[in-house]
Amino acid sequence: MGIKFELPEQNYQYLFENANDAMWVHNMMGNIVAANKACGKLTGYNREELIGTNVEEFLGKESLDLAREVGRRLLDGESLKQPYEQRLVRKDGVTRITKMVTSPVIIDEEVKGFQHIARDVTEEMQLQENMRFYSQLCLRAQERERERIALELHDDVVQPLLLLSQRLDTITLSPGTKLSRSLKEGVEDLHILLNDAIERLRRCAQDLRPRI
Repeated sequence: MGIKFELPEQNYQYLFENANDAMWVHNMMGNIVAANKACGKLTGYNREELIGTNVEEFLGKESLDLAREVGRRLLDGESLKQPYEQRLVRKDGVTRITKMVTSPVIIDEEVKGFQHIARDVTEEMQLQENMRFYSQLCLRAQERERERIALELHDDVVQPLLLLSQRLDTITLSPGTKLSRSLKEGVEDLHILLNDAIERLRRCAQDLRPRI
């Protein structure tokens, strides 16, 4: 059985102030009424500057539209997948990508504003983008190598074997060529094996590069 207890108000304040994630609260007009140290670090504003500042100061048009849509959904009780991705513009103009959780602040059964918790994931997103870029480079390199091998199989291996197959046909079908029955059967068996090898090589080349 769990033990119920309540943290004193100063403890809540301590947790808010020293949280690693940026946290701030703004009223229904969008003016910030509380912000922690991490919020100042994220936005580039000191906390004195943040208090009273409207969130529009560090939200671009798309981000502002998203913030309004999030607020509308929360007020209407609609489902909202959280955390969601939101972009913030720092005081120095640098854009940061965050994963954000938003919740309404309810006092006396009335929504007075919204609280936001944001984690900076800019470097993580850039790393993922770099990994996607390098993966695409690797895939293109693999595709070029597959094409090279397929072309070499077609031009350097299959073509000479086709020529050899045609010469075997000439030997066995030419009226002027006299072969013993056993030798002729051996040549025909060799011709069958050769054509089978050619067909296998062609399939291999097609599997490597279907357009070839």
